[in-house]
Parts: sequence; structure tokens; C-alpha cells
Amino acid sequence: MKHLNKIFGIVLTAAIAASMLVVSALPVSAADNAWTEFKVPAMSKLTASGFLTKGIDGALYAYTNTVAAGAKLSKSVDGGRTWTSVTTPGAAALTAIATSPSEANVVYVATAAAVWKSVDGGATFAAQPVGAIAGTTSLAVGLLGGSYKVFAGTNAGVFLFDEGVALNNNFVLFGGTGGNVLDVKLSPTFNTAAGIYALFTTATGVEVRVSTGGAWQTTSAQIAAAAIPTAGEIGFSSDFNLANTPVLFVGFNGANGGVFRTIVAGTSMGGTEIGTLSDVVTIDVTGSGVFGGAVTIVAGTGTGAVSITSNAGVSGLTAAAKNVTGGTPAFVALANDYATSGTVFVLTAATAADFDETGFSISTDKAANFVQVSLLDSTIANIDGTAFAANGDIYLVSTGAAGAPVPGAGDAFTLSSVLGAGDVTVTGAVSIVAGAGATVVGNVITFTAANGIATVTATAAGNVTWTNGTATDTVATETVDANASMTVGASGVAFAVDMNPTTPPGAKSLWRNMGGKWDRLATGAVAFDKISVSPNYATDKGVYYVVGNTIWASSNNGVSFAATTAAPAAISSYVILDTATFVVASGADIYRTTNSGFIWNVVSTADAAMLVRSSDATTLAAVTAAGDVFTSADLGATWKAALSTGVALAGVSAVTFQNGSNTVLWGTTATGGISKLDLAATTVAWTARTGIPAALTNGVGIASGIAATPVVYVLDAAGSLTRLITDASQAENIAAEATVTAASKLSIVPAAGGNTLWAVTATKLFTFKDTIAIIVPNVAVPSFTTSRANVTFDAVPGATDYAVFVSAGSSAQKDYFTATTVGTVVVDKTARTATVTGLTDDTTYTVSVFAKTPFTSIVGSKTFATQPVTPGSGIPQAVFPAPAATGISINPGFQWTPVDNATSYTIEVSTSNTFATLVGTKQTTTVNAFAWTTPALAYNTSYYWRVVAITPTGTSDPVVSVFTTMTAPPPTGTTQPPVTVTNTTVTLTTPTEATPAYIWAIIGIGALLVIVVIVLIVRTRRVA
Repeated sequence: MKHLNKIFGIVLTAAIAASMLVVSALPVSAADNAWTEFKVPAMSKLTASGFLTKGIDGALYAYTNTVAAGAKLSKSVDGGRTWTSVTTPGAAALTAIATSPSEANVVYVATAAAVWKSVDGGATFAAQPVGAIAGTTSLAVGLLGGSYKVFAGTNAGVFLFDEGVALNNNFVLFGGTGGNVLDVKLSPTFNTAAGIYALFTTATGVEVRVSTGGAWQTTSAQIAAAAIPTAGEIGFSSDFNLANTPVLFVGFNGANGGVFRTIVAGTSMGGTEIGTLSDVVTIDVTGSGVFGGAVTIVAGTGTGAVSITSNAGVSGLTAAAKNVTGGTPAFVALANDYATSGTVFVLTAATAADFDETGFSISTDKAANFVQVSLLDSTIANIDGTAFAANGDIYLVSTGAAGAPVPGAGDAFTLSSVLGAGDVTVTGAVSIVAGAGATVVGNVITFTAANGIATVTATAAGNVTWTNGTATDTVATETVDANASMTVGASGVAFAVDMNPTTPPGAKSLWRNMGGKWDRLATGAVAFDKISVSPNYATDKGVYYVVGNTIWASSNNGVSFAATTAAPAAISSYVILDTATFVVASGADIYRTTNSGFIWNVVSTADAAMLVRSSDATTLAAVTAAGDVFTSADLGATWKAALSTGVALAGVSAVTFQNGSNTVLWGTTATGGISKLDLAATTVAWTARTGIPAALTNGVGIASGIAATPVVYVLDAAGSLTRLITDASQAENIAAEATVTAASKLSIVPAAGGNTLWAVTATKLFTFKDTIAIIVPNVAVPSFTTSRANVTFDAVPGATDYAVFVSAGSSAQKDYFTATTVGTVVVDKTARTATVTGLTDDTTYTVSVFAKTPFTSIVGSKTFATQPVTPGSGIPQAVFPAPAATGISINPGFQWTPVDNATSYTIEVSTSNTFATLVGTKQTTTVNAFAWTTPALAYNTSYYWRVVAITPTGTSDPVVSVFTTMTAPPPTGTTQPPVTVTNTTVTLTTPTEATPAYIWAIIGIGALLVIVVIVLIVRTRRVA
């Protein structure tokens, strides 16, 4: 028993240790084990947009238009992230949108001369009787008396349509007087205390007219302006009170435009400007502001600027730190839950110009910073950089479409008068600016005196000719600049102009994908070069990019950036160690700072082209363009040359540390190949690996992932992905998608159970999750005999076929490409089992299992030993009934030799040597004997029986034997005939019955069993 307990303890310990190496199977998605395109930010080619309006349920409505789809009413129910749209009624451009303050699904829209109503949230519309209105600029709707009152502001006044009037109902002029209306609004208490407010333009500015249901009040709130405004809006605070000091807010554009706090009460009317912001086109208001409470006002200008105030509505407006894009009118709205969310929406009006960078923006920090999330009129002409965080966040830098060619410098010439007054006529695409002694009308220059001068600038490529007037012989002479395409001509002689055109580069944009949604964080001329994320991104939210010699840092996931102190030279590569410690390479020196650039120190004169950091953050490596290597073991403070031989990796294009190691580097070159550098080796030198796929001819990226054994990936410019499991003798081409062309970079997000690779091309991203670079899980040998074994294993996610190899000894075969096997192995890839035959008894073997399709995995293994054949230690031997015995009882007792370490035995009886059909059922016993009781066997019949020993390490081969039962015994008595009783006395003597022989056999076997039990009890007590 002690021996058995010791064996059981060893087996249990081994099982626990093995379980720690098992990687749980992960579900396979569509992107697993193949390149799959990951969508970059989507664009909307809008030719017009505007009129951002929100519903009481938080839904947003906007007008959009494209060449392909035409005018649309677009609606968003997720805060502007995504939009659905319907063709606007009449297929005309919208001029106004209004939502019901009472019912979320009621929406009104207006075109210049029509008004439409929807009662299903904008899905369908019905036309409203309009009458003679035209030039609609705004709408306001409200429920009063059980029906909607619809007010339309036009260039001829405010018109009312009362849906409660059944017959002959049209829009009619409201308030008694007309005029140009910029905006019309209804008081927040319209259903109980109706107030109608309209913003009219006047000859001197604007005025707010007020009505409580009849004519406009005679006194209006007048605000002077130097120029007649063309856009404006009215806003109310939440505590607006029609009857008690009705305070409202007005914003409008023009020379004296701005945002004003206006009191409309009795004869005390006017406006107090809030700040000095001009060119206001839209405003939105929330919070209480009647008595200078915590009102919030957000304003959008005609040039796309956004400002906000929350200081009682009477202080200056503060411009957003990072504004919206597009430079066009900004339509603003505060989220219904602004008080808690701080969310502000802005839609900049799209123009007909291509890629004007307009779009829908969101701020969640009370208009301090905005990001663009949808309705973007932009494009990605090139992907310049990417960074991938461990939590799945992605940062992408792109360049937009280039601008139209513009004339370059040096495309002008001057004409000077020589003899005095006279005319010169210029033909061709030019612009002319007169200097002293000259005037210009069209393309004719008139010189009024000698030495008069005019400058002619070409505006397009082509031929330019200048000709003296007929009144003079030689009026002018020509002087050209250094433009080589322009030649000195003379009067009447044409010369060619090619403009030396320059093409303005496209705008640079910084994008972030968080939670599967793309945001544009910034755009402009800034390059956002070498984008990267902090090694502690999960906690410090750090994002970094380089401009020249300056690192810009963000601590809020890229929403805003601040420049650190510039490095002494332009930065070619850099490593972020923490929020204050940076190491940068300039191509000539290596610099380090521990205080965000306040002080930079030269730490090495190595002309490093790239810097890399080990995954454990303990070691840095600097690699020169020539492939030389320098290392630092103290986070960049000191450096030393690494190579023993001085033989560099020529043409090196990418280098990485092996994941989990601070001493092993891997590199690839512009001509392909994979090379290894072991810093801990006696001789530190680059060693090229053999067995590299032919597809790897131009390595553009290299990465190392998490696995039980080191794994390295290399991306070729043509898109093939080579993977090397470093225990293997060969690398594999695991992906070669035709769509991944002109690849420029490989990145990795290491993860146990599936490294995620990213390939970057000029305009696309592709992702590849390698779920097969894991150990084949749960390899087991549940049963084995002297010559065969049964193998089981669990699935590798994504694998479709497997290979099983068996070798003598206790070591697994780690290289699939060179693995060999003994015996014969038959694999069932569906059941994930294998049968091994032809083994030698009492021998230690190790089974090695690999996934092999679509490509190979890391080996999973199990060591076992076949059973010995010596009696008493491997296979039970039949004792009783002896082989071929006859005359055996129909309730026999079976006995066999014991097997060492056996925990139990199984016994089966059948009339067939194949045991296809059993007599009774399989029986189990813990001792090496068994008394058969039921069902009784048949007389004079041959039976096969077999016994299998079960041990903690497996099962034995079966012992099979045969016997024949006894013949049926003769009758034990005779039936007497009828007896006639007479008076004669008869004495009957009954013969004594003999005891059958089988009874004695049963008694003997029983005695033997008793003896066996007694022996086992004694042995057990001795052990105890």
C-alpha cells in the first residue's frame, strides 16, 4: 500500500505540473489564422450639411447631401456615432428642422417653400398645407389646445399653421408685420403660457419680437450691429419665465455680432453682450439663467470655432482648446444630459469642395476638446503610422488627399516703360498688379511715365504674350525671374509658362479606435510622426508622437497633447520608458531624459537608426543602419557595443527582442531572411536561420509573440507572413493574401492563446490572430498494453489536422519537420485520438502531438511505459479453470495470477472468442479471483473468459482462456409405480445418494478464496 500511495502521489504531482502548461482553447473568429481587412475610418463625401437639431429623447437630426444620394434627413440615436437617413420630401435641400417638445417621434422639416411632418421619427413624411410662404429659414413647433402650432420663420416674416383648424387651413402671416427672420422659437412653457419669439434683422442690426398669441409687442429688444446679420439663433434657459423677467439669449453674426443676454419686459429691453465673440451663427443653452444662475451657453461661428460659458451666462465665452475641423459654419447642440455628461455636439457645414474636412464632432469635457466621429468629408490617401495598445485601442496617422496644384514661386515677370507713356497688352492666363507710373484695366497696362512698372504673374500653365501699343516703338522691356521654363521674350513673342506648380500636401490626421469606433483626434499640417503608446498605457493612458526634435505627449488617450522640451537633434527613433523618461536616437547620437526633456544627456555616440526595448523593460538595444548593435542594461543610462565579431546585419530593416527575453534579438533585412543575435552567447554575432520560405524576400517588419516556446513573425512587403517557432528547423509561410500588398509595417499585440498581428499597407490595415502557436492541450495516454497505446488530445483552435509521433525515452520531439515515430500510428483527426501499435513491452515512450494544418503548433507531449510481460508484474495468467479444462461447474470460480500494483481486474465470459456477445455482464473485482453465480452457465458448453488488470498507469493486455462445462448429471431418484396396499407388511430401504464431484470443486475453490482473503488482510495489517 505504501508503494501504491507513493506511485499515486508521483502521478498526481506530474498531472498538476502538466496542467500548468496547458493553454485553454479559445474560440476562433473570422480573423483567426488568416489576414482579414480591418476597416479604417469611414468617410462621407458630403456636398452640404447643417441644421443640427436634437429631440427630447436625445436623438439627433441633421441635413446632409451627397452627389450620389441627394438631399437627406439624417438621424442618429447613438450620439452621432452612426446615422440613418431618408430622402427629404420633395428631394430638395432642407432649410430648417424642428422636433416636438412633447413627442419624441414628431419631426418637422422645411425646404425653401414647403413644410413636412413626420410622426415616426423621420422615417416617413406628410406635406403640410403651405400657402404662399417662401424662403423658410427656421421652424418652431409646440402643442397647444390639443394640436400642433407650426411657426415658420421666412424672409417675409413669421407664418403660422394651426393643425387644429380643419378646413381651408394654410400658413398665414403671424404677428401682423413681416420682415427678414433669422430664427423663431417658442417659450419652454408654450403649452401653458404661450410665448413666440422671433429674431428679425433691421436696418441697424437685429431685434427680438415677442408675441403671446396676437400681434408682436410694440417694443422689441433691439441690438445694434454694424452690418446686417445673415444668421442667428435664440436660446432659453431652463427656468425661463414668460411672466416674470423673461430672460433669453441671442447669438448672431455680422461685424458687431456675438452672444447677448436679453431681457424682454415692458419697456426695458436690450442686450448685454457676453464676451466679444463675433460671427455667431448658432447657439444652445441649458441650465438656469433668469437671475444669473448656472446657465451654460455654447456658440458656433461661421468659421467653425466653438466657444462656451458656464459662469452665470454673463461672463466671456471660452474657446474650445481643440476645436472642430472644416472652417465652415458650426451648428452646435448641448446633450440633454449635459449637466452630468458634459457632452457637446457640433456639425460643421459641408461644402461642395472635395475633402473639406468638415464633420460631426463630440466633446465629453464641456467643449474643452472635440473629436470627429462621423459625417466626415475627408479621405485617407496614405497611412503614415500606427500604434496598437494591449487592450485593443488603435492609433493611426494618415495623410489626406493632396490639394490642387498651385503656382510655385518664380512664375512672374515685370514690364517697365522705356520711352514714357504708352500701352502694353498681355495675353494669357495672368494677373497684373500696377506699380508706380502704371495703371491696369483688364489685361492692358497703361504706363503714364518713363520707368513705370507692372508685375505680371502667371495663373496657369500655357503661353503668355505681351505686345507694345501701336503708338510707340518700344514701350516696355521684360525682366523674368529664375524660372527656367520662362525665356526672355520681346514684344509679340510668346513664351511658355509651366508654373513650376507645387501640390499642397494633404492634411494629416490622428485617429483612435476605441471600443471598435474610430475618432479623429486631431488634424492639420502636423505630421504626428512615429506614433506610439506608453508601455503603461492601461494606467497612464499615454500616447506620443514626434515633430522634428520634440516629443508630444498625451495623458488622456490622445484627446489632447502637450509638447515636451525639445531634444538636441531631430529624432529618428525613440523609446518611452515612463511619463518622464525618454531615450531618443538622432542617427548620430543617443540622448536620454528623466524629466520630460527638461535636461537631455548624450548617453552614446552610436549612430542608431532604431531603438527597441525588451518585453520585460530591462534592456534596450540600438541598431545602426549598417546592422551594428549596442545595448543598455540600465534603461539607456549607459551603452556598450554588443557584437563580438563586428559583423553587422547588412541591410537590416527591422529588429525586435524575443518576447520574454532580454538577451535574444531577431532581425530581418530588405532582402529577406531571419537572423538571431544572442547577447548571452560566448560569441555575440548575427546568425542567419536556414529553412526560410522563398516568399520572404523583403522583410518590412518583425515581431515576437507569447508562446510556450519562442515564436517570431516576419512580414514581407508583398504581404506574406512567415512564422518561426524557434524549436523548429524550418519557418512557415502562414499567410500570403493577395490583398496585403505594398506592406510597410508589422505590429503585434502578444497574448497567450493567440498573438494578434497587424499589417499596414498604404491605405489599409489587416489583422491576423495566430491561435495555433500554442501547445497541443491535454495530451494523454489513457490505456496501453505491452505493445500498443491509445492517445487522446484536445483541439487547437483553428487547427484541422494533427500529427502524432512516438519515440523511445522521456523527451518530446519539438521539431515537427524532423520528428520520427516508432511503431505504427493511426490518427483520427476528428475524434482527436491516435492508436499506436508495434511497441516493445516494458519500455518508456514519449508521444508528441502537433497541429499540422493549416500550419504547425507547439508540441504537446506525454510520457508512458508499456506493460511488462513477466508473470506477476504485467499480465495476469489463468490458474483456474486451466486452459482447455473440461468438466467445469456451471457456476465456476475463476482464479488468475496477481499483477503488481493492480487496483482492480475485469472479467468477461462469452461463447465467442471475439467476445462480441457476453454471458451476463463484465464483472469487476479487486482480488485475483471471482466466483461466478449468475447467470448459470450451460452444461457441456465451451466458454471463453478473459481478464484485464487495471493499474494506476494503464491496463494490461487481456489473458484469454477456454474451458468446457460439465455434462448434465444423471437424475438423483426414480418415480415409484402405484402400490396396492395389502395386509402384508413391507419394509422399504432407500439407497444412499453419492455426493457429486462438482460440489467438492466448489468447496475447494471457496476454501482457496478464504485463504486468499486472509493473506491479503495480513499483508494489509503489516503495511499499516
